[in-house]
Amino acid sequence: MSFSRSQTTKGIWLARCAGIEPCTLVMDLEGTDGRERGEDDTAFEKQSALFALAVS
Repeated sequence: MSFSRSQTTKGIWLARCAGIEPCTLVMDLEGTDGRERGEDDTAFEKQSALFALAVS
């Protein structure tokens, strides 16, 4: 039996929680330490981290 890694989140998913004040956002960012994107793809990791910081 072999287990392989798989990417669960692709990109950035954002949702607004209804009925919660103050406005609450939930963000799901794909993992930055995963090997699914490849070793050379650091641009998306940097951009998604910067986006998360800007939104927070």
